[in-house]
Amino acid sequence: MSPIIDIHTHCVTRTGDDPFGVAETLRGIPAGKHAVTNYRGLPAVSYREMSDFDLQQEICAKAGITGRIISNPFAAEVITAISDKPTIDVVKHVNDQNAAIVARAPATSWGLGTLNPLEASHISEGERCLGSLGFKGLLIRSSWHGQFLDTDAAFPFWEWAQDRQAPIFIHPPRVPIGHEQQMDQYKLDELVGRPFDTAMALARMILSGLFDRYPRLKIAVAHMGGGLLPVMGRLDFGWRLGCDGMPERAVIRCKRRPSDYLAMLYVDTMGFWAPHVREAVDVCAMHALETLRQQLFERLPQDRVARPAERLFRRRVEQDDPLRFVYRDDGIHGRLDDVADPRGDAPDPDIRVLALACRTV
Repeated sequence: MSPIIDIHTHCVTRTGDDPFGVAETLRGIPAGKHAVTNYRGLPAVSYREMSDFDLQQEICAKAGITGRIISNPFAAEVITAISDKPTIDVVKHVNDQNAAIVARAPATSWGLGTLNPLEASHISEGERCLGSLGFKGLLIRSSWHGQFLDTDAAFPFWEWAQDRQAPIFIHPPRVPIGHEQQMDQYKLDELVGRPFDTAMALARMILSGLFDRYPRLKIAVAHMGGGLLPVMGRLDFGWRLGCDGMPERAVIRCKRRPSDYLAMLYVDTMGFWAPHVREAVDVCAMHALETLRQQLFERLPQDRVARPAERLFRRRVEQDDPLRFVYRDDGIHGRLDDVADPRGDAPDPDIRVLALACRTV
C-alpha cells in the first residue's frame, strides 16, 4: 500500500515555561476535557486533542496515516501580538518547540517551520528551519496582524522562497480579516473569517501580479484554498472588465486571467462538506506528473515515499460517484472511498486528516 502522509496536522504541547510572559493572557477556562479561550474577544475552544501527541498518533494509525508533517499555525502570530520581545525570538522558540514534538516520532513525523514573511530578517530563520532543524517547508499565515502577503515588505521573502524552492504552506491566522465585525458571535471568526482571510490573501497575490513577479514559487494552501474557489469567477469577471479610470491602487496588475494562476497552487483536501470537496476535486485535479514528494517531500528518505506515491493519483472521477478516486501506478491499484460521503455527510473525523495535496490545473 502506498504511504499516506498528512501535510496538515497541528500539535501544540503544553509546557510549564512562559518565556514571553503571555500565559496569563492566554489562559483558558476549563470546559470538560477542553478549555475555552477569549483572545481579543474571540471565544474559541482549545481542544485537548490539539495538545495530545500520543492520542494524535493513535488516531492517525487507526486511519491508515503513515506519516505526518506537523505545524503550529497560531503561536507566533498570537505571542508576537502580546509580547514586547523581538518577533524573531518568538518564532525561533515556536520552531524549537515544534522540532521537539517531531523528535518524539522521527520515523513517521516531519515538521513545518514558521516565520513572519513581512520581516526580511526572518529569512535566516527560514534557512535554519530547512537546514539544521530539518523541516520540510514553512507554514506562513495568510495575513500577519492584518497585513497581507502581496506587500513590498514580503518581496525579499518571496524572492528567497523562489530561489530556495522552499515549500510554503499558507494557513489562515488566529485573528482573521473582519474579526471586529461582530465575529465574536457564533464562532464566525473561525467558520467564516479564516477561509476568507485565505481568499483575500490569495486574491491579492494573484491580482497584484505577485505570481508574475515570482512564477516559480512552491505554494500549498490549507482548507482547499479557503474561500477562494467560490469567488474565482468574480476575479476573472473583474479582470475582463478592466480598470480604466480607476486610481492606481485599484488597478488589477496580473498579466493573465486570474483563474490561470490556480495552476501555480496546490491545495489540500481538508474539507467538511461534500459539495465543496467535489468542487475542489473538479478544479484541482490530481496529476501523476506533479507529485507530493516533488512539491513538499522531496527531502524525505526514499524508503518513506514509495514509487507509487511519487507519481501519485492518476485521477479518474467515476460518473456514478464523483467523490470516489481511482489512482494507478505500475499496476498497483489503490482506492480511497471516504474523502467525503456523496450523500453530503461530513467525512469521518479520522478520515479528514487525509490532507492529500492536489495539483491545480
